[in-house]
Amino acid sequence: MTSMRPGLQTGKSSGAGARALVLVAAALAACGHSPAPSPEVTPRQVAGPAALPFPIESPASPTALPSSTPTGTPVPAAPLRLTESGCCTRAFWSPDSRWVAFIDRPDVERPAGIYAVPVEGGPPQLAIEPPGLLSADWTLLAYDQGGRTVVERVADGRHWIVPNEGRAVLLSPDGSAVAWAMGSQGITHPDLRQRSIWTAGADGSGVREVIRVRGGGMIGWADGGDHLIVSGRVQAEGPAGVWRVEPENGRAVLLAEAERPRDPLLSPGGGWLAFFLAFDTGPGANGLYVVRTDGSQLTRLDVFGAYRWRQEGQLLVIPLQSTGDSMPALLQVDVVSGTATPLSLPEATPFDVGGNEWQVSPDGTRLVFLSASDRSLWVMPLPAP
Repeated sequence: MTSMRPGLQTGKSSGAGARALVLVAAALAACGHSPAPSPEVTPRQVAGPAALPFPIESPASPTALPSSTPTGTPVPAAPLRLTESGCCTRAFWSPDSRWVAFIDRPDVERPAGIYAVPVEGGPPQLAIEPPGLLSADWTLLAYDQGGRTVVERVADGRHWIVPNEGRAVLLSPDGSAVAWAMGSQGITHPDLRQRSIWTAGADGSGVREVIRVRGGGMIGWADGGDHLIVSGRVQAEGPAGVWRVEPENGRAVLLAEAERPRDPLLSPGGGWLAFFLAFDTGPGANGLYVVRTDGSQLTRLDVFGAYRWRQEGQLLVIPLQSTGDSMPALLQVDVVSGTATPLSLPEATPFDVGGNEWQVSPDGTRLVFLSASDRSLWVMPLPAP
């Protein structure tokens, strides 16, 4: 039997994941406070990441699913349990889809860090120490060091300080830049709260305030890092919505007019954004939406539930259903045409996702999920679309 009662998340992108990890930030300063100049590279002061203990192959383009399984990595015929019960959450994938990673400290004898399990199963291996946010290709790691944001090159440990007072950062797809938000977390109404979006080089150089938004925040990078996607109002009396912003000059283009878009999720290549609206007073406004980040298409889908991108233009949805409904456990939606296709899943174990914790592999052939039944991580093959 397959079943799911997705608890939809609100707020920022999940999965973004990898991209699903969030850096622990220091207390936010008042909006508009300028960071200090970037310091020079400093010697290592804490144990940082070493070279990966296993090879990572170059990932395929995220714009299309491969015609076959990557060589040497067989897809299991049925779901496979990867971890012990209660081991870990917030799982994410290596860029070559061969490893499932998570933050953990298995016991007092072993350090906290990013551990990884091969998709065919096996004991977890310490991949990177300390824990933090990895770039898409796993070559850079951003982490907190005593209230400072450090960006470190995994291969040799060389690292830089980003002058943003320890705030969480988003690495650009090519790892050349970082972005972060600054703003007040006071008692101001969320719709009026102002945040400023900043960028810098991954080495901390070229710090720039890009734009200020009201009632929103930063979503992520699009177009390979050429644009930022943000939400809110860019003018006090202007429309609220989702915006594409040029980092060099702050020019903003409205992609979708929407009050409080929830759970925004960028596609692997950054060409699409999915989000949902709830509690909107407009007739028929609530639901699941997708928008091209070039502004050429905005669509309200006919399905609703928890969602993840499988590839550009292809969205997987676990439909929201009531007890007794015959709704398929998993749908694949072509967001250009709006066509939803049920995917046949293995029946060897229940597909009972806990806490909306599931992620699709970069090559689109598998997904990993946290089981609500045994609190273990399982990897499951996905049928061809």
